[in-house]
Amino acid sequence: MFVGWPPFFTHQVAHWADHFFYLHSIKNLYRCATWCVEKTAAIAASCEEYSMSEDRKTNVPDFLGELDAGVFQNKISAALNATALGVLNNGGKGKIVITLDLDRLSNSVEEKRVGIKHQLKFVTPTPRGKVSEEDTTETPMYVGKGGKLTILQEDQGQLFTVDGKTDGKLRVAQ
Repeated sequence: MFVGWPPFFTHQVAHWADHFFYLHSIKNLYRCATWCVEKTAAIAASCEEYSMSEDRKTNVPDFLGELDAGVFQNKISAALNATALGVLNNGGKGKIVITLDLDRLSNSVEEKRVGIKHQLKFVTPTPRGKVSEEDTTETPMYVGKGGKLTILQEDQGQLFTVDGKTDGKLRVAQ
């Protein structure tokens, strides 16, 4: 059809139907570009919405570090080391099981707190059999927006008015 740009300046004789096809193609190209821009904007908006909800998820490394004030994380590390060493030296199979049980604390509907019972069980192979150990402790945590678990309450509310006075909800210690 066309060899150069714009098509009606080529050395070939352009037919009016070719010009119509060219203009029709430009219109379709414009429609396609507009559609792509609209879809890209919609995808970007959904990505923003997703990233905003990301901060509502429980941060697992922080969560594990907060269980039993960091001691539970050290227990997991020790269990991993002991079990890996037992498997390597004795050739048997080792097993580590972490169990988390969540219960609402009494009258904590207003406080939005749960008690998390965390249990660590592990089995380490030995030359004459196996050794098993079990440890259970509990940590209370706050449940924030979206179910995010934290050791401290995320939103503690407005304590003071714009003037710097208490908002009336605070009580003076006597």
